[in-house]
Amino acid sequence: MIYLKSFLCGLAAVFVAAIGTAAAIIISLAIRSRNLPPGESYGWDPVSLFRGSLVSWFILALVFAIGFAWEYRHAMSPR
Repeated sequence: MIYLKSFLCGLAAVFVAAIGTAAAIIISLAIRSRNLPPGESYGWDPVSLFRGSLVSWFILALVFAIGFAWEYRHAMSPR
């Protein structure tokens, strides 16, 4: 049961990190687009982040490992 809870905590950490990163990128693009000439805009393809980038997959794996380890240590500590 400890491993299942830790796995779910790792998945939750990945989900929160992905949503937070997407929100930060969208807010950043919205702020930067105020200074563009009329008719121009910035484009963003979120799928392209994961298509060929090993760095983004490594970051997600690292976030998962941190979330997993956090919950595992919390579950294994004496109460």
